[in-house]
Amino acid sequence: MFAIDMLPAEHGDCVWIEYGPADNPRRILIDGGTSGTFRTLRTGIAALPAAQRRFELLVVSHIDADHIGGAIELLEGTALGVSFGDIWFNGHRHLLVPEGTRGVAQDTAEANGSSVALLAEHDGKRALLTGDAFPGVLMEAFERLFADRGTEPLRLDAMKVSHHGSRANTTWPLLYRVARERFLFSTDGSVFDHPDDECVARVVAHGGPSSTLCFNYRSARTEAWADPARARALDYTAVYPADGCEGLRVEL
Repeated sequence: MFAIDMLPAEHGDCVWIEYGPADNPRRILIDGGTSGTFRTLRTGIAALPAAQRRFELLVVSHIDADHIGGAIELLEGTALGVSFGDIWFNGHRHLLVPEGTRGVAQDTAEANGSSVALLAEHDGKRALLTGDAFPGVLMEAFERLFADRGTEPLRLDAMKVSHHGSRANTTWPLLYRVARERFLFSTDGSVFDHPDDECVARVVAHGGPSSTLCFNYRSARTEAWADPARARALDYTAVYPADGCEGLRVEL
């Protein structure tokens, strides 16, 4: 079993991964969304047996409030009895870069440029969790991975689209370096109007045939991609939360 839950994190990310035996899976948490996301996160953890309230890994991808807000509340509280095998984040010593270094156009925030991205692999399945990473940083990591493994493109079962579907963070050269089935978009579009139409269109055009777009909110920004005629013409499938629900579970 390998499943990815994109919790309803408003305009942010809160990704809950479960893998291994279905009756007692291991868990990874990537980011905590906004501070309001903690209510959902707390409910999910409280529903677990006390002996299972452990995450193998907590990743705080970067310091933006839409990624770290819920994580701060989780780490400050003790009532839930949560434990973590390891915690990953970029501290000050990891962020020192040459003066003037910047990312791509429209996304020059230094916090986003420091974002932790990771490749999760289990039982032959692979998922790329990108945080808000710049495409150039991901491309450099791909080159190192290809050199180490000797194969490309990188086959993925799922790729979380960087920076909530910002058009600056997902380029066609990046899409051509990976072979993927599902693209995951985490945002309600309430603050920055994500995902950008240009980004989603780029994913559809360059993301390979019969790709699946997975949205954790049905919003004004994502509704247009539900049109059956458009989906047939462009050869993709759009997946949304069930009616009346927010957040989306993707089983690989």
